[in-house]
Amino acid sequence: MKKYLYILFAVTMITACKDTKNKEENTEQTEVNTLQSSPKEENIVITREQFKANEMAFGKPSKMDFPAYIEVTGMIDVPPKNKASISPVMGGYVQNFNLLEGDYVKQGQVLFSLKNPDYIRLQEEFLATKNSLDYLKSDYERQKKLMDEKITSAKKFLKAKTEYLSALSRYHSLRKQLKLLNINADKLSSGQIRSTVYITAPLSGYVTNINIEKGVYLEPAQVAMKVVNNKHKHVEMKVFEKDVPKLKTGQDLIFFQPDYPQKIYEGEIHLIGKNIDEKQRTVNVHGHLKDEKQAASLLPGMFVTAKIATDIHKALVVPETAIVDEGDKHFVLVKEKEENGKIYLRPVEVKTGNSWKNLVEIKNPENLPENAEILIKGGYFLLGTGGGEE
Repeated sequence: MKKYLYILFAVTMITACKDTKNKEENTEQTEVNTLQSSPKEENIVITREQFKANEMAFGKPSKMDFPAYIEVTGMIDVPPKNKASISPVMGGYVQNFNLLEGDYVKQGQVLFSLKNPDYIRLQEEFLATKNSLDYLKSDYERQKKLMDEKITSAKKFLKAKTEYLSALSRYHSLRKQLKLLNINADKLSSGQIRSTVYITAPLSGYVTNINIEKGVYLEPAQVAMKVVNNKHKHVEMKVFEKDVPKLKTGQDLIFFQPDYPQKIYEGEIHLIGKNIDEKQRTVNVHGHLKDEKQAASLLPGMFVTAKIATDIHKALVVPETAIVDEGDKHFVLVKEKEENGKIYLRPVEVKTGNSWKNLVEIKNPENLPENAEILIKGGYFLLGTGGGEE
């Protein structure tokens, strides 16, 4: 009986020891998990080699004049004088057309040609009117002289005058029509009549919106294509009426394409519209680029997001790349020390405000030590890892 009691006691002690050990291991594991899931409570350690390999960099927060701004949508455009719609004054069948969208053309360059028998009839009528004009003028002057001498009747004089002035008017009208067709009336003769006219570029620029092809009939005033000169680009923005009182010419603005927010373009307000769109309740605002060479890759029609600076205030700012997110919280990594080839970083939670030119405002500057040295590049993967050495 005593033997069985000793065995039972031994089994109980062993089980209790195992339970205690398991509890200790679970507690230890829980502490490790807590440490890793809440890295802001502990320093993050990286080696100098990791720092260099990941192209990390340190910097310091800075106090500067920082703008409040309104954020709006906009579009890249060019002045109306820098774009043209190409259409004929008289219809015709398209000939000799070899351009593609994006081709560059110079002012006066032939874009395509049109063919139509009506062009022949117009030239014939001009030449006939021109040839009869000398006779009608001579007859009018003769009848006028006779009328002065009271030799002829007033009826004959008025008839000659009417025929001459009517022919003269017709002559000038046909001459202008030929000019619109790029036909030189001064060089026109019966042996130079042609059935083809040439449509030329009214300005230098790039061909866009081609709506024709060889052989089709192009109606008068039908837009065949457009030519756009990208030399001077600007941004057209729509600002809601509630924000209009905050605007004035000369205010700084920045803008970027929504898909490439890191590429920022700078400009300033040049013109503010004087009427409100009744449907959208917005005002058109015209902005100029400070450096048009910077915007070489921008094309008319591109949509952009713009920020227009309004009030200026002093603020503590850091580069956007210095902000490290963990869930819905934001941190900066402050350098605590460096020794034995290791760098110790302490996560400090911050509240962020407006961003401007890749800088972000810190709304709780009291959380950052004075002259703090912070990681401004390469820290996005450190939080949640429990350190960099592993």
